[in-house]
Amino acid sequence: MQFRDILSPDDAILVKEDQAVAFTVAVDDPSAQADNDGNKFIEAGTWLTATTDVLLGDRKQVMTPTTDASKAQGVLLHRANVNNGQVDGALVVAGVINRAMVETATKAKYYSDDQVHNLVKSLPKITVIDR
Repeated sequence: MQFRDILSPDDAILVKEDQAVAFTVAVDDPSAQADNDGNKFIEAGTWLTATTDVLLGDRKQVMTPTTDASKAQGVLLHRANVNNGQVDGALVVAGVINRAMVETATKAKYYSDDQVHNLVKSLPKITVIDR
């Protein structure tokens, strides 16, 4: 496991990052709760949405978390610190996500079997495995 720490970030959720499709987007979560250090994070693997399609419309829109698979436009690639408001993040729209690598609370919130089934129906170029 030492190699994983050296070769990839702690929040690496993709099986092959070089085979995924991701775009830079603005992300924020006004409802995020501060951790013990006072930081507010959106975790890798969180589903993101916006009021319109960010890939076809206004790319300056701020994307926020959603648990509704039918509204999800993609998945946040790496954890984002939104303590001071919106930041840039990577929106994965195609790729293989390893559910086993998603942080525990995020997995519980977004990755039950039923939720994954609905997500891949909404985002057919996303595949979720558990390895």
